Amino acid sequence: DGRDGSGLCACRPGYGGALCDENVSWATFEWTECLGVCGGGEGVRLRTVLCQNQKTLTATTEDRCVGERPPDSETCATPLCSCSSPPNLPGSDYERVLEACPFLLSGQTCEVVCRGGYLAFGSYRCRGTHFIELPACGEIGASTRAYTAVYQVVSFGQMTPWALSNLTHYSNILVNALPQATYNLAVSGGARNVTPDDLLIRPPREVTLVNGVRGGDRRLML
Repeated sequence: DGRDGSGLCACRPGYGGALCDENVSWATFEWTECLGVCGGGEGVRLRTVLCQNQKTLTATTEDRCVGERPPDSETCATPLCSCSSPPNLPGSDYERVLEACPFLLSGQTCEVVCRGGYLAFGSYRCRGTHFIELPACGEIGASTRAYTAVYQVVSFGQMTPWALSNLTHYSNILVNALPQATYNLAVSGGARNVTPDDLLIRPPREVTLVNGVRGGDRRLML
């Protein structure tokens, strides 16, 4: 019945109560959200782990439980970041836009609200900390051209000393060359009825110098 010896009950590990007939085992509780800097990097989540009398639901010392103690922390991927409030666009009713979507989390979209005399095209789309797609409020009767938004992190390796000391200027050169390079890639992949003029490359939102995986390799991230 779980008792060890005679006289006063000295319960073996795994048992508790006055007669040593109550189960004592590990109890785990819900994990917290992943803690750390947002953006999908490595974080940690936590939970409470107790050695618990399963009849009375009271905690006891951990030496009363048998078996390996369950972990109370583990690594995880942090949630993606927020894009905060959508930007104010020409022709939009910005007060109503903020009422409809005061801020967007990564992966969310929101429709634009236009003033009278304007038509809405597209929507706000958030990825990470950036709006990778923006809508437009076009005047009724005016021609409007829409582009499909594609979001991509571009990495350039083997940076020269000149490029490292002139990141902004070098990134502008790369942005100017990207439409033709992207067009060549699209055509080689089987795209039809596409011209370089169909590609609109926005200026980079971030220009970051990072260390590469190989020693001495420096990379520019756009």
